[in-house]
Amino acid sequence: THLDFFYAPRFKPQSGGRVVVMVSQIGTNGFDGSGKPQLLKAPEVAKIVSISTRTLWRLVSARKFPEPIRIGGSTRWRAKDVERWIEDGCK
Repeated sequence: THLDFFYAPRFKPQSGGRVVVMVSQIGTNGFDGSGKPQLLKAPEVAKIVSISTRTLWRLVSARKFPEPIRIGGSTRWRAKDVERWIEDGCK
């Protein structure tokens, strides 16, 4: 089944309460409507999981977030890897 929202338990929103991430922000199974893999930039990933880009890079360094892929001089995350990380309870 496809869930509309995920609870991200490891992060505390500044306003209090739970962090909720909409699946529609990511796409279905990491693909856009054209069937091509969706690759996300660091600011897009940070926005999806409600953290700063600095915190994103700290999590990557600590190996607590999926490794990005490097394409030339660019760094991107596969949307399906980010979605899987959220589904696994942000572990």
